[in-house]
Amino acid sequence: MKTRFKIGICLLLAAGFAACDKDETPVVGQLKVEYINMEATFVSIYTEAGNEIYSKQNPKSNFTVDLNPGNYAILSGSSGSSGSGKEYFQIQAGRTTRASYHNSGTPIINYE
Repeated sequence: MKTRFKIGICLLLAAGFAACDKDETPVVGQLKVEYINMEATFVSIYTEAGNEIYSKQNPKSNFTVDLNPGNYAILSGSSGSSGSGKEYFQIQAGRTTRASYHNSGTPIINYE
């Protein structure tokens, strides 16, 4: 009787562990920044409250930043300019937001 009980407990535990899958719900989103026909000298990302959370001098032509869901602003400048104002965007969990700069300091924001 004890043996059957032990086997039963082992089978229940095995079934329970097999049923547990890793939670794959995304908790962050991505910001992809690309510069087309433009060379930036700096880029900064701010929270909605105005706190700078990311800053980089001479960024590559394309780069990606993982961010928590929320509202943000991006400011970027090229040689001879100090940036043309913050452009606001939103990050959603598991989604990608693209900021494309085309020959100017103001990005085109697309949500994918």
